[in-house]
Amino acid sequence: MSMTKEQCDEFWCAADVNNDGSITVHELAAAVRKLKPDVSDKEVTTMFMGLDHGGDKKISRAEFEEEMLHKQKRSEGLINLFKEADKNGDKSLSLDEIKVIVTQCFDAQVVDDVLKKMFEYCDTSGDGKVTFDEFKDFFC
Repeated sequence: MSMTKEQCDEFWCAADVNNDGSITVHELAAAVRKLKPDVSDKEVTTMFMGLDHGGDKKISRAEFEEEMLHKQKRSEGLINLFKEADKNGDKSLSLDEIKVIVTQCFDAQVVDDVLKKMFEYCDTSGDGKVTFDEFKDFFC
């Protein structure tokens, strides 16, 4: 999930129900479920752990905004990377198209293993192609 500054402010106000300047895992779960009712406890916990940089079991506003605004920038970079890799322009990445990315990032000895694992993880629909949403979910 990434947000604009305005969306961060709105979400923060809705989530920090007791106005103590931090969000607990329970507050996060309640606020996220207003936007996405089917989110699992595991997904909320993963989100929370990714936001609680200090490890104090609370998300400060600074931690929240830093991560949400950073994800927006990262998402924009992923859009460019995806478009560059999508050589045939079909708005999805084949195994060969993903291999180009993996080859640029990993040593030759591990490329095939990384590629296989990444493709299995990314291709959540099982259709043999990775959509942008699947690609973004992997990195964000």
